[in-house]
Amino acid sequence: DDTLAKAAGATGVKTGEVELVRGIIAGERGQHDAALAAFTRAAGEAVSKQAASYNRARVLQLAGKKAEAKAAYRSYAKAFPQGPWAKAATAAADTLDGP
Repeated sequence: DDTLAKAAGATGVKTGEVELVRGIIAGERGQHDAALAAFTRAAGEAVSKQAASYNRARVLQLAGKKAEAKAAYRSYAKAFPQGPWAKAATAAADTLDGP
């Protein structure tokens, strides 16, 4: 993990972007808690807030936390109505309305 931060720092990549990548990697590995923590950190920077918000909702869904995922998807769609994942977030939230 330090290697990623060092390489990113040397190239001018923001900390939020590094945390976003960490979250995506953790999520792909099924390490949901680590992914959520990384996305929370990434959301603290403007450069990565939008992507972190959507990816956080996605990981919550993958972790089986339907109510939290639904709320997170709705929050993303409200905060970023013109965002690249707004329609996908709304659709995902709608699928979580079921049993």
